[in-house]
Amino acid sequence: MTGYSPRRRGSILSDMADIAQDLWASVPETVPAEKPTAVRDEPTAPHAPQTAQNPAKSADSAPKATYADEKSLPFTELWKVADDPIDWTEVLSSPIPTDGLVSAEKWALYRQYADKVLSGDTAAYLGVLKAVDPMGDLAPYTASLSVATRDADVMLATFAVRDDLLDSDGEHYLCGLSLRIARDLFATLPVTHVIVTATQKEQPIKRVDFPRSAMQNARFQFVDPVTFVGQLGTHEQV
Repeated sequence: MTGYSPRRRGSILSDMADIAQDLWASVPETVPAEKPTAVRDEPTAPHAPQTAQNPAKSADSAPKATYADEKSLPFTELWKVADDPIDWTEVLSSPIPTDGLVSAEKWALYRQYADKVLSGDTAAYLGVLKAVDPMGDLAPYTASLSVATRDADVMLATFAVRDDLLDSDGEHYLCGLSLRIARDLFATLPVTHVIVTATQKEQPIKRVDFPRSAMQNARFQFVDPVTFVGQLGTHEQV
């Protein structure tokens, strides 16, 4: 810009800056795609209706062998828990609960039976089972469940299998449920043996004799029921 006065040169530079700004403003603003893809310009197929995964439907379509129903324990937990044991000698000797865990009403109920239970009265055994119902939470796993006495030392339990659970879990179902039944009966009554029989269409398919001595030191959190029953040596496939 030689030959122009300083004022003229400043005016020209200002005009050029204005022109450049106008040109820049006319350029469309573009935002680069975050993840450009090679198929971006390809024709797209008609959209299929999008459906969210329905948790309830997924649960229905999954194998039901793990749970008997929505509220019951899974089989992997079934034999790991049992009712708290009743110390009948303690019940007889104390008019009030000694552990702070049993309600006064339940303790009073126990005391109605304590003397007869400790004397081996099998009618009292059945009365306790009817009043306490220690195996009530096992109903979802069976078609039916009944208990009887052989004598003061032996309880007999019989359950009719649910075919759907038997088909899904087989031996695991039979042994796991039998073990849980035995645990509940040992916790409730001072017997030395519990014999559990599984039936299908009114025919026995498995029978297990559980001795109390085999149950006392078992760590049921880590027990496989099939292995445990196999080690008893007192079971039979009927």
